[in-house]
Formats: sequence, C-alpha cells, structure tokens
Amino acid sequence: MSGAAPAPAGDAEEREARDPPPGRLDRVRGALRVGWRTGRAGWPRLAAAGAGLWVAVALWVAAAGLAEGVRRELVDGLLRGLPASEVKVEPERRSLGIFELGGGRGGLLGGRPLGEDRLAELRALPGVSAVHPRIMSRFPVSLRAEAMGQSLVTDAVLEGIGEEEVAREEGAPGQFRWAEGEEVPVLLPEGLLTLFNEGLAPGAGLPRLSPQAVLGLSVTLTLGRSSFGRSPGPPWVLKGRIAGVSRRISAVAAGVPLDLVVAAAERFGEGGEPAYSAAVVVAEDAGRAAEVAEAARGMGLQPAGESAMAEQLGRAIAFARAAVAGVGALFAAMAALALLVATGAAARERMPELSLLRCLGASRAQVRTMLVAEAAGVGLAGAAAGILCGMALGGLVGGRAAGWLEGALGTEIGALFVPSPAHALGAAAVTVALSAAVGWDAARRASRLLD
Repeated sequence: MSGAAPAPAGDAEEREARDPPPGRLDRVRGALRVGWRTGRAGWPRLAAAGAGLWVAVALWVAAAGLAEGVRRELVDGLLRGLPASEVKVEPERRSLGIFELGGGRGGLLGGRPLGEDRLAELRALPGVSAVHPRIMSRFPVSLRAEAMGQSLVTDAVLEGIGEEEVAREEGAPGQFRWAEGEEVPVLLPEGLLTLFNEGLAPGAGLPRLSPQAVLGLSVTLTLGRSSFGRSPGPPWVLKGRIAGVSRRISAVAAGVPLDLVVAAAERFGEGGEPAYSAAVVVAEDAGRAAEVAEAARGMGLQPAGESAMAEQLGRAIAFARAAVAGVGALFAAMAALALLVATGAAARERMPELSLLRCLGASRAQVRTMLVAEAAGVGLAGAAAGILCGMALGGLVGGRAAGWLEGALGTEIGALFVPSPAHALGAAAVTVALSAAVGWDAARRASRLLD
C-alpha cells in the first residue's frame, strides 16, 4: 500500500500567500475577544457589587435637582421684585425659650437699640447711598374697613415707612405723607392680599381682589385699643384710605407714614428718641450689597424680612444637600469596597483564562486594560441607571412637595425639581472613574501572577 503523495512545494506556498498566518495584532485581538466573552459570566457578580453606585448617583442627582428647584422657587421667590441693591437689617436678636434676648426693642437684656446714632453709622459705611428706617407699633391697633357690603374688623400692627423708601417701589402712590387732620395713606402687604384671595375668599364665598380693586377703600384706624388691650389714655381714631399694595411691608403689618407711628408712640407714653425696628440700607450698586450686609453684621445688625428668610432657607437647603450628598458618598464608598472585592475574586477565578490570553500573545497591559474596561463598564451602567432613578425620584418628591406647599400657602408653586445636567454628568464621571480605579487595582494584583 503506497502512501499519499506529498503536496508539491508550490501548492503550500500558494496557500500561504492566499491565507497568511495571523499576525501578533490579530492574535491579540482574538485573545481579547475570547477574554471578553468569558468575562461576561462574572458580570452579574460585579453588577450586584456595584449596585450601591447607582443608588449614590440617584441620590446625588435628586438632591442637586431639588436644591436648584427650591432655590429658584422659594429663595429667589422671596427676593423677587425687591431691588438687589437693598439690604434690610435689624438689631441682632437671640432667643432663649420664650424670651427674646439681644438688641431688638423690648429685648430682655436691652442691648443697643437702632437709634439715630446707628443710622448715622450705617450711612457712613463705604458703598451706602441711603438708609431708610422702619418702626413697628408697640401699642394696640385695630382696623375697620368697608368692602363688598361687609364691615371687616381686625387687630393689626402698623409699620412706619418713609416716603422716600416708598417712592423706590414701582407703582408707588404719588404721595405717602401724613399731617394731623389729614387722611392716613395705608399700604397693604402683598402677602395679606394673597392670603385673602387664596384662603379666605374661597372659604367665605367672596370674590378675589386685585391690587387695583382695593385702591381707595376707606379704613378706620383705632390706635391705642384692640382686642388684646388698650393703652393709657383715650384711643386715637383716624380716617385712612388704601393707597396701594406693597411687597416692602411686613406680612403681618399695615404700612403707614413713619411720622404717624412716631407721633402715636409719643401720645401713648413712649417718648424720647425713636428706637427703630429695622432699616433698609441701599447700596450704591447691586454688586456692593453683600459687602454692605457684611459691614452691617459687624455692627451687631442682622438681615431682616425676606432677606433673613431667604438666607435661612438657603442655609437649610445647603445643609440638606450636603447631608444627602454625604449619604450618597457613603453608598459609593461601600459599593467601591464591594466592587473591589468582587473584581479581585473574579480575576483570581479567571487566572487560567488570563494565562491563556498571555500565551496567545496578549501583553500584561492589554489584560489589565480589559479588566479595567469591564469594571468601568459596570460603573457606566450604574451611572446611567442612577441618573434615570434620580430623575424619577426627584420629580416624584418635588411634585409631592409642591402640592403640599400650594395647599399650605394657598399660592401656586412651580417645579421644585430642576434637573442639572452638569451635576448628572459629574456624578457619572466620578462613578466611572471610581469603578475604573477599583478595576485597575484588581488588575494590577492579578497581572503580577501572569508570566
């Protein structure tokens, strides 16, 4: 039996020319594809270990969006319509239980009141163009108004405000001054009109009132008497007329000329130099308002009114945002630790496969790159899931909170969740980088055993 004839040398050369043997690059690519396919079996373990990453991203995205929405709707809403160059300040106050301590009038420890000397100090501050004092009544007051065929009577507080300050507001009355024997011009706070329109009017079946509808309404002011008590001496009854609606007036007060409150205080035995309750400091331009506020704080004065509420709310938002971010960071750290353990265990289990890759021509760096890419893929998937969950969570919480606030405040509240692409992309970048760093550490340790 004769053996097969050997193939001619020319045929072998022809086949080699037609199908050249794979080069080093082709062998490496094939090896990495094999490694990638075999590594997919361990992905569920890595995904479970990195579950905390998407929780962290979801918390970061939701917290950032809620903080931005609340800042726009509530913090900026408090200051909307007020000139950015104005800062309202009052004597520093501290509370101890039911007692008020500090420099405000009537404080338990007295303190330095806001008198003409301190107003002069404020006017002398760099960057200050004007200072407008305010004074709140400390005597009983009641108001009576005739509107829509009904007589409305309420106890009240008067806030004395100067004509120059009133003139700074858009749509201000032409004159806001008073002399004995004349009608008293009265400014209603915008918040009081909102409360009536959104709360009292629907409940009592009354029509809503626009600012123009209340202009010119007659009111009777009884100073020195209210349902809470009376001042020494006979009450002082004055006729007044609604001159406008203002955001400058405190929500619990009726604005009247400053001279009237000073005169009434003297009439009811509060003589001497007036002790003002607050002052509106006007900076030369909006850019210097923060500098002026800081200088006033150094004089023992603190923000008042909407500025104080906005500052306190801003601090609360910053604290809540930091707390949520801290919880997210804790989840991220725990997830990174679990991912580190899972990545190291997966690399040790795959040592035979990784050794085969090295035999097929893959370098250590290429094997490490493959392991790092797998870990970074887990981080990218977690970031994508976290962004989607954070958007859903923030929208749900923001919608519920807006509905609750609308019912509590009786006014329309806009979106309290404003997605922030910058924060979402930043959280995703941090997550992917953290996952890649964890994968690199596990790959570095595994590559030492590959030779």
